[in-house]
Amino acid sequence: MSECRINKSIAIIGGGAAGITAGIRLKDLGYSPVIFEANSRVGGKVLTVEKENRLFEMGAVWIGKQYQEILGLAKRVNHPLEVAQGLKKSEFIFVDFEGVHRLTISQKICYIFEYYRFLTHIFFRKNVLAKSDIVSFYDLKKLPTLSRVISALWSGLGYGYLDEASVKYFPHFFEIIKLAIPPFTTKLGYISSEGISSLWDRLAEELDVRLNLEVTQIVLLRNGKIQINGGSVQYDALIIACPPDQAKKIVANQLEDYSFLDLFNYVHYHSLLIESSPFPSQTGYFPGFTEGAFKRSSLPLLWFQPHQDNPHVLIYSISEEGARIEDIEECIKRILLKMGITIKSIKEKKSWKYFPHFSPKVVDAGIFDDIESLQGKNNIYWTGEYLSFASMEHTARHASNLVRKYF
Repeated sequence: MSECRINKSIAIIGGGAAGITAGIRLKDLGYSPVIFEANSRVGGKVLTVEKENRLFEMGAVWIGKQYQEILGLAKRVNHPLEVAQGLKKSEFIFVDFEGVHRLTISQKICYIFEYYRFLTHIFFRKNVLAKSDIVSFYDLKKLPTLSRVISALWSGLGYGYLDEASVKYFPHFFEIIKLAIPPFTTKLGYISSEGISSLWDRLAEELDVRLNLEVTQIVLLRNGKIQINGGSVQYDALIIACPPDQAKKIVANQLEDYSFLDLFNYVHYHSLLIESSPFPSQTGYFPGFTEGAFKRSSLPLLWFQPHQDNPHVLIYSISEEGARIEDIEECIKRILLKMGITIKSIKEKKSWKYFPHFSPKVVDAGIFDDIESLQGKNNIYWTGEYLSFASMEHTARHASNLVRKYF
């Protein structure tokens, strides 16, 4: 078996969390995979930048205490993690174009009451994979204060909107319970003192990663092998771990039905690193939406000041497809001005096509089973955030499970 694995060549398209994790797990089994990454770095939607000798996370960053896959990978390469502390003041701020709103004492009491109703509801609901979106499944329409807060958390962290995501996007059911816990905890998870990008850089050092090499075409050969970009190198198997819109271009002319790649919805996520004055002294905020402003409107969803002695603040926003980053910047400036905050300069900005997902209706029709039936056909395998959930942990876990099941 070991000799067979050594002689079997495997290519991976995409050097993000899915591709790197798949490569590591394959290496542990005795394979020598080759990873093709179109960008000049690995990590995908992870992006750590340095300003004034401080590190700031422009992309995916969160590592929960239950994220065993990521924690295991960090331990593997001795990547240092620190316990993240909660907000110094547990305060939710809700913003819209009319101004800034805070939870009142009565609303906080309602929140706690609704949270216990929420727990009772889900513990007595046996079918955890019910055919519905998350709002309907958790009966959040009857829990307005709770819905308002966890919707802010969900969307602010880049996971879209609760009424657009299927329950099946939560492979681990009880994680949403933790997401809804009243924000009075002090130990929320882990952060990286060296930047999350360095974790994936260290893992990539163990692998054959070829940067700045975009795969534009694969060719299925009669001997069952796969040719990439028309070159002479052939592979016995291919793992596609890049975003679905890129994958669609690669497999467009193949015989198999890959029509599922046309069914994705996206969230467009924007992160800005700004220098402002003054800025509230709290560690961070989770802004949300007031009633009537629930849909995407380029509002700032989350802002975070990771270094209290540094004026740089990270701001995250979601928009509709086609929204200009300049318009989003203006929107954020208007909101912050209502709080008495002036943006001096924008130091860095990044836009992401984020959270590729199927609608609840498509999920209910069995799209995941359809994709699973394609695994291994033509020696092609599929993994990535769209088959699990848009977090580093779920993406890495799906890739790890794929290798365990098929290789």
